[in-house]
Amino acid sequence: MRLFYHFIVLVLALPCQVTHSMHKDPLNVAFDDLTNHLNDMAAKLGGNSGPKIKSGDGGSSKKSGGIKHPSGVPIGRAQRSEGTFDAHRDFFLDVMGLPEDTFRTSINFENDLVNHLPKLKKLMNEERDQWIGIYPMRQAIFEGICKFYTLNDLEQENAEIFKELPLKDKGLLQKKSRLRLLVAPTLGNDITTNILYLQAQPENKDSLNQDASTFYGPLEGGEINADMELEEMAKHAVQGENAAIGAAPATIYTKYFEPLRRSAQKKPWPFISLDTKGRDGVKKEDPRPRDYASNYWYLLQDFNDTNGKSLAKISWQKGKKPKIPARMITGYNYTPGDEKKVGVLIKQNIVVSCGIDRNGNSMRLPIYLKESGKVDRDNTQIISQVLTSAANLGGTITTERMKVLYGDPGANTKYYKNNSLLQGYSSSIHSFCRTLLNGAYRGTIEAAYNIEKPRVFLTLVGGGAFRNPINWIAAAIEECVPLIYKYGLDVTIVYRPDKERMINSKSEQLRNETTDLEFLTRMVVCIDQINNTKLSQSGSLIKNLKKYLHAAYVTKNANDLKDAAEVINSNLNEST
Repeated sequence: MRLFYHFIVLVLALPCQVTHSMHKDPLNVAFDDLTNHLNDMAAKLGGNSGPKIKSGDGGSSKKSGGIKHPSGVPIGRAQRSEGTFDAHRDFFLDVMGLPEDTFRTSINFENDLVNHLPKLKKLMNEERDQWIGIYPMRQAIFEGICKFYTLNDLEQENAEIFKELPLKDKGLLQKKSRLRLLVAPTLGNDITTNILYLQAQPENKDSLNQDASTFYGPLEGGEINADMELEEMAKHAVQGENAAIGAAPATIYTKYFEPLRRSAQKKPWPFISLDTKGRDGVKKEDPRPRDYASNYWYLLQDFNDTNGKSLAKISWQKGKKPKIPARMITGYNYTPGDEKKVGVLIKQNIVVSCGIDRNGNSMRLPIYLKESGKVDRDNTQIISQVLTSAANLGGTITTERMKVLYGDPGANTKYYKNNSLLQGYSSSIHSFCRTLLNGAYRGTIEAAYNIEKPRVFLTLVGGGAFRNPINWIAAAIEECVPLIYKYGLDVTIVYRPDKERMINSKSEQLRNETTDLEFLTRMVVCIDQINNTKLSQSGSLIKNLKKYLHAAYVTKNANDLKDAAEVINSNLNEST
């Protein structure tokens, strides 16, 4: 069943200029009331707060980075100048006009979870016009549509859509298909492959971005944990968190406003009850966090066997993040069609409020409103996101078991009674993880066609902290090649070398130049298939792939990596 809800967009008559020479602009009055509060909050955050907001100016500074009317007349502004804005620190304050803890206190968030937040309901239903009028940036929160689909839902809908296309149009679609590869040209936290940068680029407007998130929520950094704020994302922000920070308006909606609508149609999560020590069968002392979490989507909510029994129950020990227990993974038996039960969450036509430039500096993106009060999508950076995830092997699989999973001939098998048990263990994890990866990648491609977003960015879902072998990711992308061609999509695979990761207090480099060379050469073959090229036969390209990976994993030579990346990207990111 297809489930969806809309980010409601109110039609507002926001004043953009003085309506009478003897009366002050009502918006300026609102900013008078808000001025001291915003400046106090800026000071509270610490550091140089930059120029203060002047009362009565309506946020008219060209440095505001706030909401603007299409004519160029600003009708709202954030609390800081561009010179002091920090995307990770200020994304919530920028969009909401007040800090997250202040907002939570104002709606009695933590105390009213069981009662479904009556103060927030009142704000949504009775006071929203006034609430947005005080700080018009908030209008962006309600822009866009959010939809939950299983892969099966998308395939069925798209089959009907595609069937209605004339044969000529199908042929034209296929001629438009492209596959590209963008590799990071610098070591460490590369900017050009950072989702905060990519989402903010004008040429990527209306693109669809695959985000490696979590199954629970889904959103990074405290989404379903009621006692955690979104600002927790900034402490350890990687690609998933950065995607959410850049699209802060929709992120805020998902965290705080979605549960009000979702609660009426929520589907109970398949929990495993645990006590505080992680033992089965003991009810938690305080069920509120789990009750609240059920107001969000669980991407594996339909991942059941033929009898309706969940194949991915959740354990949630108090004070920790939820997870799929290791025994669910190691005890899994694949049934054909399981990947069709994997879900994705589509955030369509959402506002990008901030990002970073080529130098890594934070920047606000201007948001424009029409006279009607709706966001002007023609002049505002709008993107879409597909939130997916992979099985997290990082917290459940030991170092030696990971070596077994990767086929390391030196893996220690002393933990296993016999080879058949070892093979069974590896086979179950292999099947479980690859089923979820196939669902995530095919779901992303099907989503792109379903919502008419031909420009797509794919990431390495599960290939980093979640420690899924990169050859599994390669196989999942390879399965999508016929769909990319069929739907006429322009797809870019964003690649970054991995870093050393801690496993059982030891630093391990699970991905290396050998594993990643196999991945990249397989992706070049996919590019040849879609773009009708012969790049996989280019000795020069293969040589540079090897040079690039040797620099990334062995010598750590930044110059060699950059030089090789330039050759690779010029061949694979602009290939025709």
